[in-house]
Amino acid sequence: MKWRIIANGSTDNREGIIKAVSRGGEVLVEGGSAIDAVEASISTMEDDPNFDAGTGCDINLFGLIMMDAGIMDGRQLRAGAIGAVRGIKNPILVARRLMDKTSNVLLVGEGAEEFAKTISRIDPKVKVGYDARTEDKIKKFKNEMRKILDEELAIDILSNPGGSSMTLFRLLEGDKRAELQKKLSSIRDSGTVSASALDKDGNYAAGASTGGWTFAFPGRIGDSPIIGCGSYADNRCGCSSTAGIRGEENMLLGGLTRRVCDRMENGKSAQLAVEEVTRYALDRIGLNLKRGSLIAIDKNGDFGFNYEQTAPALSIALMEEGKRLPKIPF
Repeated sequence: MKWRIIANGSTDNREGIIKAVSRGGEVLVEGGSAIDAVEASISTMEDDPNFDAGTGCDINLFGLIMMDAGIMDGRQLRAGAIGAVRGIKNPILVARRLMDKTSNVLLVGEGAEEFAKTISRIDPKVKVGYDARTEDKIKKFKNEMRKILDEELAIDILSNPGGSSMTLFRLLEGDKRAELQKKLSSIRDSGTVSASALDKDGNYAAGASTGGWTFAFPGRIGDSPIIGCGSYADNRCGCSSTAGIRGEENMLLGGLTRRVCDRMENGKSAQLAVEEVTRYALDRIGLNLKRGSLIAIDKNGDFGFNYEQTAPALSIALMEEGKRLPKIPF
């Protein structure tokens, strides 16, 4: 079977998405597996500060970065995922190690961080104690906070996150609490990155990684580590992953990537499956995917993506065996 790989990221970073797909393609050219290609592609995007995953993640309500990631191997329906973690350079690597080395599927918070620390002692690729905040994201956080609260508080949150938590919550109490919460949760930035792949042996894999969005509530977990939401893969039908869709909406819909795979298992092409699920999301809860995208690869190795609703500021790239360079589909 001819290998395939497709990736997306909810920001206008075509150079970055091409680099990520090229890296995954290199793995497949060398005979690597689909799961290796997905890991390589996503970790490349995590290293790019222009994506909201790994380095360059958005900063949450307390001035911290909390990351999520998940990955799935369609050969034996194995998966690994971590959520609400700090200090990890490439969360997708930790999710992969969790899948390979334990019987767990999802670890969150301190437990996931402890697992990462343990793995880092024997795997030099896994780096912990890492501050993923960039100057650009710190500046953006301060500017947005100034618009809503005041300059002094914004700077204080970044310099001493823990000590400022109760101060901020006090501001959110009383009559203004609901109003401020609404304003904070409405601020959206770049979101998830994801990748899906098919290797020459007919194996499928998919994964996703994110840092959430500016002012997300600490402890929040998005759709990236939720198997069937951020990504899903099954050799019986294909694979699918998503970027930029608000995790809460994805979860309420029962997992868009699993819905895409269900349709492909019932004989729909990747393109038709993605289009049907995109319409379902719009019809059921009014979810317009202009800030995100669904991508997929079906049993025949054909690609699918929701190009009709996708906004210009979203990068999608794909690559297939026999082609020297990745392709931007639109």
